[in-house]
Amino acid sequence: MTDLTQKYLKECIEYNPETGLITWRNRPLHHFKDAIRKKSWNNKHAGKKAGCVYTYKLYTFSYIRINKKLYTASRVIWLYMTGDWPEHHIDHIDRDSTNNRWENLRDVPQSINLKNKTKYKNNTSGYTGIRETKNGRYIANYLDEDKRRYRTFDDLQSAIEFRRKGIREVGGYTIDHGGLSHD
Repeated sequence: MTDLTQKYLKECIEYNPETGLITWRNRPLHHFKDAIRKKSWNNKHAGKKAGCVYTYKLYTFSYIRINKKLYTASRVIWLYMTGDWPEHHIDHIDRDSTNNRWENLRDVPQSINLKNKTKYKNNTSGYTGIRETKNGRYIANYLDEDKRRYRTFDDLQSAIEFRRKGIREVGGYTIDHGGLSHD
């Protein structure tokens, strides 16, 4: 995995669990080749916000680069707070991948993470798990255990009913997952 440890990480950054903000610390000499590099780096970075927000295709994430290696901020925060790398995926409970407040993060298997997914930005049906095909039909899907269940429909309402019934039976989906309520 990586040789980044909680001890080393806490020498690099300060994390505020209430705001999710990560700032650079004044890093010690043993992080650098010499005192000149230490002074230069600390003058430029110490006390400033660490990391950046990056959007790739449909995904937006917060990243942080430590010793020339790029990490997702949420995984670094997990190490910072627990002393261990996450076992699975870090799920942002409110589905905002830039909201790194500690109470908003949880380590869950991908199957659970997918049940808390927001709809894609390019979604044309208006519902998570339902996409419109080029010929005007609708493909609805949901996750049952680790298997994706899907069907094609001629109308949107039938696709919505199929997906709504499926996620109700399977359970584990968040109540506002993609705008489909579980009434």
